[in-house]
Amino acid sequence: MMGVSYEGGLRASGRLMTLLLCAQAACSTAPQPPTSHSSPAVQSTTYVTQEPEAKTIIEGAAEALGRGLLQVAETRLAPLFIVEPDHLEGRVLAAMIRQKSGQGGRAAWQHVEQVIVIKGKLAPFVRRETLLSAAHHYLAAGTRGRAELFLEELWRRFPRSDAAAQGQLLVAHQSQHDQRWADVRDACRELARVQPKHPGNARCKALSVVADRLERVGQLASERAPRWRWEHPTPQANDLEALWMDRQGMVVAVGEAGTIIEGRRAGGLRWVPRVTRWSLRAVAGARLHALYAVGDGGIVLARDEKGWRVLRAPRPQAADLHGVWSPRAGELWAVGEGGVALHFHAGRWKEHQAAQVTLNGVWGVAGKVFAVGDEGTLATFDGASWMKRSSDAYEHLRGIFGRGQDRVLVVGDRRTVVFFNGKKAEESVQGLADLRDVWFDKKGQAWAVGGGGQILRSGRRPLDTWRTERSPTAIELRAIAGDGRGRIMAVGVGGTILERRGGRWRLLAGGVSQVMVDVSCGGSERLSAACLALGSRGRLLTRSRGAWRATHLPVVGDYHALWRGKGRVVAVGARGLLVVGDGRGFRKVDVPTQDDLFGVTVCGDKIIAVGSRGLIVEAKDGKARVSRAPTGHVLRAVAGCSPVVVVGGRGTILVRSKGGSWSRERTGSLRDLSGVWVGKRGVAYAVGSGGTILRRGARRWWPMKAGLSQPLLGIWGRSAGDLFAVARYGQVVHFDGKGWRQQRSPAACLTAVSGNSEGVWGVGCNGGVIHLKPQRKPQSVAARPEATAPR
Repeated sequence: MMGVSYEGGLRASGRLMTLLLCAQAACSTAPQPPTSHSSPAVQSTTYVTQEPEAKTIIEGAAEALGRGLLQVAETRLAPLFIVEPDHLEGRVLAAMIRQKSGQGGRAAWQHVEQVIVIKGKLAPFVRRETLLSAAHHYLAAGTRGRAELFLEELWRRFPRSDAAAQGQLLVAHQSQHDQRWADVRDACRELARVQPKHPGNARCKALSVVADRLERVGQLASERAPRWRWEHPTPQANDLEALWMDRQGMVVAVGEAGTIIEGRRAGGLRWVPRVTRWSLRAVAGARLHALYAVGDGGIVLARDEKGWRVLRAPRPQAADLHGVWSPRAGELWAVGEGGVALHFHAGRWKEHQAAQVTLNGVWGVAGKVFAVGDEGTLATFDGASWMKRSSDAYEHLRGIFGRGQDRVLVVGDRRTVVFFNGKKAEESVQGLADLRDVWFDKKGQAWAVGGGGQILRSGRRPLDTWRTERSPTAIELRAIAGDGRGRIMAVGVGGTILERRGGRWRLLAGGVSQVMVDVSCGGSERLSAACLALGSRGRLLTRSRGAWRATHLPVVGDYHALWRGKGRVVAVGARGLLVVGDGRGFRKVDVPTQDDLFGVTVCGDKIIAVGSRGLIVEAKDGKARVSRAPTGHVLRAVAGCSPVVVVGGRGTILVRSKGGSWSRERTGSLRDLSGVWVGKRGVAYAVGSGGTILRRGARRWWPMKAGLSQPLLGIWGRSAGDLFAVARYGQVVHFDGKGWRQQRSPAACLTAVSGNSEGVWGVGCNGGVIHLKPQRKPQSVAARPEATAPR
């Protein structure tokens, strides 16, 4: 026997092996009287055997495996398989032994798979470590469904064990590797809930931060990909975070999702094709061809005569940078999270620890650098070291600007204004809102901007009472700058751009705060078939003759979805809101529910709307009937007539053929689904969280690969071979019949997509609308493109 020379080799299973070996040798099992040492006569012996528990065998084999005694471990397991060939935990241990020894590991894991299929579920495991090891194997093999079986069993039976915590960390790490950002957060959230004091929470928190950043940023499509353009508002609708101006009137603004705006005149501002999708938070420079922009992930961009380029690449674990100042070409200071201060000079980077809190702004003059940040932080750098100074404030300080070492203005939360005269700082309280940025001219006249579109102008002295100037917007303003010749500009949320000339402010761009929740287009550019886009508070954009015009629905409410066709418009929203328009006006249909409605379609003369808690509303002739899906999950979208397909939370899909009843179709996915499109002959596509795309054919669903990890919210297509899907954080993917490919989108937020013969439109935050002109005719759809049958 192999391994009998090792200490304790067969101690746990010796008696069972004795019985088995005896049986194989055809030993007599007839009872014999015991042998007496006092009598010379040979007497027969009665062997009393007791089968050792499987637990003892498992623990003995696992102990040997842990010590690297692979032959011993395999020998200890052998008796278990003679008695119970399909013992699942034993088979998992055997597969681990074979895999570690490099002999037959694949076949051993196939045996494990056979046991799972035959039994249909996991048998109770003795050792939590075995469950963890099995999950690790399946995750590494890319079989997440099987891994989840073992992890769920581990989490259910041993929720407070270290192995269970390691299992959640394993899921988080593997999900990050697979770019499944939602799974990273879910695993870490579950670990924090059940074991809030486990040391793995610190690592999980770091993984979640990285996942959030990478999910929001996404990927930058190739230069050759079709490019969408802004159509409303112009020049764009992403948040603007910072502003730079020179004496010649050149304007540069940067913001969300790598947005860069440039121009000299009000009508000449243009959106610059992005070089990154990481958000930019600040911009500064000595002149136009020596500008620097900084932002999330520690990214730094530089602009010269050839345009913008990446000077410092972003990293998801790096500190975000919130402020930048540059005295000359080739040198800059940048500050950000954790009190980091970066100095770039002579082609080299040097990192300083300027404070212990986040720094939000930086400015300098004559070799001296000032930085401001959270908790009233004011720090200065004299060329050798950073020194903390008293700011006379405790609020978070956001913006800083100066005209000399003895003339520095700082603004921050709770209407804070701080003036530093070179020796000490004094605080005053101004306005009615948090202040984000400040700028003043050479004469000492200062302006500050902040929440609610507030604009303040200082008195003769910086700490005198500031006067509120009339603002053309109520949207938060993030930055302000002037050219020193009487022209001042401010930028803010939703691409808002203001200009002050002649003592008055006017709105140049943006100014829309509503999220456009849905869009629907007709078949041509005729007025009766124009595109409609619906805002969350009833704002209605109508596209006709190439331009968008805004009106409002007469019924007040929070809206979630839109349908239009055949001369009718139907909108649904919160608390059972259902509004129908027929060209003569809009009327509200009385729906007997207070639950929210999230999706709507029309089949013939019947309106079908779906919503929270499995709600299904069917309305006809002004009367509505309410029913509930048995799943009880939220239902997000509905489309089609023959069949009608409804999708929702936890992978819920309901289908109803003409004249039939609702039936649930399974996909093998538990991802939340948010959008659905239905074509001919029952072909359908559904999209959802984590970049999920499912295709239906012959009443079965298959997953498709899109290479996108962002949550997909909407889908629309001309045919089953020409489809568009949009993501929450602004990305667009297109299916051409062979595969899904990413296109270049300028938006930071998209919620829905639709189109007609004039092109395709996507809508999103801040009234944003992007447009893709018609492309060449797509290829025919493949039978099952990039699809695999569900496990």
